[in-house]
Amino acid sequence: MQVALVVTYHLAALVLLGRALRGSGVLAEQSSKAPGPPVLWPALERAYLWGLVPLEVYCAFGHILLCHAAVGGERLPFLPLLLTSVYGACGVVWAWAKMASRFLRWRSSDAVLEAGRGKTA
Repeated sequence: MQVALVVTYHLAALVLLGRALRGSGVLAEQSSKAPGPPVLWPALERAYLWGLVPLEVYCAFGHILLCHAAVGGERLPFLPLLLTSVYGACGVVWAWAKMASRFLRWRSSDAVLEAGRGKTA
């Protein structure tokens, strides 16, 4: 039941976000370059999100089958939490680095514009 709710929530969010972005003109450049539905995330981000599926399958079923059944007892009980935390931390660091690079490029383009105005004045 919980999985169905999460999937429904994310599908609804994708549909509504796609409509909102199409209406605002944010995706206008993208839609003119390639036919088909607009791409909300680049390939690397999509690969990261799809990587959550095997991680969740391992945490839900694989760990129980591999570690609990092996050599009679609970081995490495922290492993699912460790893998989930490291995977999430990698995503947070990637998002932070991407936003920082966009901010720095924006600031540098602002500085170039201001320098150009200063020379003409």
